[in-house]
Amino acid sequence: MSPAPLDSFVPDGRSRAVLRHSTKVIASRARQSQWEAAISALASITDQEVEADSIMYCAALGALERAVRWETALAMVQSMQRSAVEIYDHGLNYVALTCKKAGEWQRLLRLLVSPFRGVEHPAHEVAFTAGLEACRTRWAQGLSLLRCLANLRAAPDATTLSAAVAGLRQAAEWQHALGLMRECFQCGPEPDAALCNAVATACEARQEWEQAVEVLRQMSEAEVEADIITFSAIISACEADEQWAFACMYGL
Repeated sequence: MSPAPLDSFVPDGRSRAVLRHSTKVIASRARQSQWEAAISALASITDQEVEADSIMYCAALGALERAVRWETALAMVQSMQRSAVEIYDHGLNYVALTCKKAGEWQRLLRLLVSPFRGVEHPAHEVAFTAGLEACRTRWAQGLSLLRCLANLRAAPDATTLSAAVAGLRQAAEWQHALGLMRECFQCGPEPDAALCNAVATACEARQEWEQAVEVLRQMSEAEVEADIITFSAIISACEADEQWAFACMYGL
C-alpha cells in the first residue's frame, strides 16, 4: 500500500480557520488568567474533528503557567506526547516555569531530561534556568542539570550559568563555583560581574581569601568591572583570616 500523499496531512481550509480562531480564544483566556476556559477551548477542538497543533497547546500552557497549574500542565505534555505533537521551546518554557513556581523541582528535572523531546528540539535555556533556580538549595542536582544541558547544546548561556553559580554560592560550594567561572573565562560565555560576585561570595563564606582574591585577578585580566559587592566579599574574606596585606595590595 502506497503512503498517503504529503498534502493529505495538511489541514484543510476549515481546519485552519478553526485552529486560528481557537488559538486566539485560548490566548485571550490566558491573558485574562482564565485557565479553565482556555482548557475548555482546547478540548472543544476534538468535538469539531480537528487536531490541536503545537501553537494551540503552547497557548494553553501559557494559561496554566499564569495560574501555576503544574499538574494540568504536565498532563497536557503527556497528552501531546500521545498525540505525537511536538513541544517546542516556548511550550516547554511555560511548563518549566509552572513547575518552578509550584516548587516542583523534581518533576521539573524529570521533564527537562525526558527522552520524548528528542535532540532536534532541545530544551531552551529559559527552561533549564528555571530548573536550576528551582533546585537552588540542591546544588548537586543543579550541577547534574547543567551537565545535561552541555550534552544537549553547545554551551549554556550566561544567564543559565549564573543560576547554577547562585545555587553554589548559597551552599558555599566555592570549589565548584570557581571551576565554573574558570570554564567561562576559558571557553565562554564570558562571565559578567554578577556571576563573578557570586563566586567571590561563595569563597567569602568559607573564608577562602586567596580564592576570593583570585576571582578579582581574573576579573581584572578579563576586563570585567568589579563593584562594591566584589570588593566587600574580598575584604570580608581577608579580614576573617587577617590577611590585610593582600587587601591593601589590591587597594581595598
